[in-house]
Amino acid sequence: MIIVIRGTNGSGKSYAVRQILAGGTKIKMLDEESALVHLARVTHPVLIIGPYTKGRSMGGCDCIRQPSKIYKLIDHALFHQWHVVLEGVVLATKPYLEYHEAGEDIRYAFLDPPFQTCLDQITARQRAKGHTSKVSRAAMRRKRERAEEMYVAAKQVGMITTRWTTADAMVRWVGYQLRRA
Repeated sequence: MIIVIRGTNGSGKSYAVRQILAGGTKIKMLDEESALVHLARVTHPVLIIGPYTKGRSMGGCDCIRQPSKIYKLIDHALFHQWHVVLEGVVLATKPYLEYHEAGEDIRYAFLDPPFQTCLDQITARQRAKGHTSKVSRAAMRRKRERAEEMYVAAKQVGMITTRWTTADAMVRWVGYQLRRA
């Protein structure tokens, strides 16, 4: 099973994956950016793609410069019958549609808290880094609209899709999906 977590900047995607990681036991690092973990009551190991080290405000696939690396990791995991959890803003939808058309079990989770919540999170992150410039509301809205379009596209082709306003609720849903698989 592949679980793709999408949402705009500041929606809580990286926080959600960190919560999933916190509930598991790391089996091994596949590379500097991806960990294989065992989660309680989940039959198969789960590959978490992307770096989530302490102190990083951003994680996931947005930190991987070569998208082809993401898909190679997914293919490797599927070959070994591992589950995959990944998140990011820049993820393209087309490869996941292709995985879906090939018969892979893909779950698409859209993390969609109120826009102001996302804006406040990004502003706080920027201030913590010492940046004083304002966050572009227009850019944030475009990214949110793009995530919404991808959610709709996934739904239209029959992927199992879900929409959440809080990361904690979505984390419980992801755990439930992995335990059922």
